[in-house]
Amino acid sequence: MKIAQLNACFFYLPIQLNRLIQDYIWLLLVLSSISNSAYAGGQHIRPDSTLIRTTTIKDYRRISGETGVYIDRTKQTDLPSPSADFDWQRKDYVDNYIPLENTVFPHFYQFSVYNDQPDAVILYFHVSENEAIRLWQHVGSTNVLREIPAEYYQPNPNLQVAYFRLTLLPQQRQTYMARLQPIKQAYFSLRPYLMTSTFLPLFFQDNTQGLNTDTVTSLIFCGMLGMMLLYMLAKSVQIRSAEYFYYAGYIAFFLGYFILKTILFSRISLYQNPFVYSYLNNILQVLAYCMYFQFFRKFLNTSTLLPHLDKVLTIATVVMLTYALLDLVALYWLPDHYLWRIQVWHGIRISLTLLTLYSINQLLRVKNLVIVYYLLAGTVSFAILGLVAMVLSGMASEISNWIEPFDSPLFYFKAGIAVELICFSLGLGYKNRMAEIQKKQAENTLKLERELQAFEQYKVATEAREAERKRIGGEMHDDMGSGLTSILFLTNTLRSQLVDEGVAATTDKISLMAISLVDNMNDIVWSMNAQHDTLESLVAYLRSQMSTLLENAELPYQFQVEEPIPLINLSGEQRRNIYLVVKEAVHNLIKHAQASQVIITLTFDQQICLTIRDNGRGFDPEALRKWGNGLKNMQQRMKNVHGEFQILKDAGTVIHLEVPINPLGN
Repeated sequence: MKIAQLNACFFYLPIQLNRLIQDYIWLLLVLSSISNSAYAGGQHIRPDSTLIRTTTIKDYRRISGETGVYIDRTKQTDLPSPSADFDWQRKDYVDNYIPLENTVFPHFYQFSVYNDQPDAVILYFHVSENEAIRLWQHVGSTNVLREIPAEYYQPNPNLQVAYFRLTLLPQQRQTYMARLQPIKQAYFSLRPYLMTSTFLPLFFQDNTQGLNTDTVTSLIFCGMLGMMLLYMLAKSVQIRSAEYFYYAGYIAFFLGYFILKTILFSRISLYQNPFVYSYLNNILQVLAYCMYFQFFRKFLNTSTLLPHLDKVLTIATVVMLTYALLDLVALYWLPDHYLWRIQVWHGIRISLTLLTLYSINQLLRVKNLVIVYYLLAGTVSFAILGLVAMVLSGMASEISNWIEPFDSPLFYFKAGIAVELICFSLGLGYKNRMAEIQKKQAENTLKLERELQAFEQYKVATEAREAERKRIGGEMHDDMGSGLTSILFLTNTLRSQLVDEGVAATTDKISLMAISLVDNMNDIVWSMNAQHDTLESLVAYLRSQMSTLLENAELPYQFQVEEPIPLINLSGEQRRNIYLVVKEAVHNLIKHAQASQVIITLTFDQQICLTIRDNGRGFDPEALRKWGNGLKNMQQRMKNVHGEFQILKDAGTVIHLEVPINPLGN
């Protein structure tokens, strides 16, 4: 059974159990292959069948199958001298992921090359990413080793990749031994290559500078995150919102994480730095989660809505930051405990998964809060796709034939982040919209309260004014009215006792003035009485007063009123101005029109329309000028109540008034 098939069979078993079973199988395979191996002179000699023949290398060739691997668990050996302290692994070891516990140890492996060509051959040797590498060749058939200096391919100042030049004479067989330090990653394999001089630039260009589909999608994704980050930063400054700041931090750290991944995919030399691949790769995620926890607390106001969850998120933030600090200490002061660091990191990831499930459970308890559904959708999507990414990261061989970009576990992680960001952005938009609605409602409530307060003040002022009007009207009626009536009575008594015509004429004038003052006073008292602030009261008073005037003048008239009279309130000012204009118009009609018929018409259609029509001689412009201030006063009174005043010439004279019904009077 092939090794890849064995891995697929054991994938779903727990990782440690899987590795234990695999190690057992490797042991059986190693024991079965001992008969094909020989040990002489302190070095492992491969059979001729494992020789790498130069004629088999056209452009480049991966030589994993012809390479034996030694693991120096003492970590004290500089020059390769295999002994009992070395753990020899089967040659296929380099084609599979290195167990985590072995990544902290230096690896030695040897290979033999036979030049079966008639001419000398130059080949180039390169091993996939590693922290450091050295190469030696055996001198002749002895155990003497000579180190081969490394050469470097450097397409740009930030990139430097080591390789070695191998020169073989015709029919020469040469054995090489390399010492290297693997990169400490959960999924890492050593891949040695031999290539020709013509293919060397193409090989490094493709493996160090080429952009595959996953790299392109990562760049596009990073661009989207960058635009969103700028928007969130602008919003946080614009509205001074803490939740926008934390959300921007969340995006910023994940943006840094994906930029780092993109750089690693492009095989930049940072990949060989333990701080980058072993620490920064994880801590960027940790810091992103810390910012997310704070965003979550501010976004939902969990201190009030979900106080227990708020405490858990606060504790989780402190734990994550403490982990980031301790992991940095372990990176430099405990370099041999990488396996322990990986296990702690897996524990952190498991804890984050449990925290996600707990948060979802808490959110489901919140009822009738739409904003929670946005958080739920984003959190659940990120959790599911993140879990898919974790599962697929252990199935590299199984998914290698999938269509791009679905063959990359990171694609699913990015998809989870994208869906989560979309949901959270929609949630922020919804929250802002609700905040605007609440702000408008608060403004409307405040406006209503102010209007209500103003209305109450107006009501109090109106009631005070009406009370004052009533008091003044009562005093005028009681005091001035009785005084004028007494003057009129005394004047009539005096006139009946006088014989002198000159004195009698004077008393007649006094009597007429007293009568006029009594009438005017009655008009004022009527206009000031709030009980008469209706259209119906105005119509009744006009009918009564105009009928008296026209009957005293012995002038036939008709008073036509549209029925029913609307139930409309009028202010005292409106009633008084309308009444005085009509009274002035009827007085002038009696004096100047020489009419034998008068028709007064009242209609109502969004306004009061009053027409006084006579069949007299009509009006003369000269006569209008004689009216003088009387006409101006009538026009001004109509203007005071936003009405219109017109004098038209028909068969006689037509005086037309229009007064809008003021809604404030209702």
